[in-house]
Amino acid sequence: NIEKIIESVDFLINGDLDFEFRTTVVKEFHDEKDILDIAEWIRGAKKYYLQKFVDSEDLICPDCTGYENSDMEKLVNRIRGGFEEASGRGF
Repeated sequence: NIEKIIESVDFLINGDLDFEFRTTVVKEFHDEKDILDIAEWIRGAKKYYLQKFVDSEDLICPDCTGYENSDMEKLVNRIRGGFEEASGRGF
């Protein structure tokens, strides 16, 4: 039920809690447009981090892969202006 997720995002952005949003970027699930759409949706949040997917070798989806570090940097640079703090993790 996406309505509950929307309600939670609104609660966090408009509330007084200290929080951060994170997206683990998986090449098979996310493209640049997806990341930009997510960033637009959560605009108003103070912190947003993009995490590089790393295969733990114990996954439901064994063919998942992460983006190259240079591509992750490009994604972070695209979202950086919309948040007080936007950065990458794992690269």
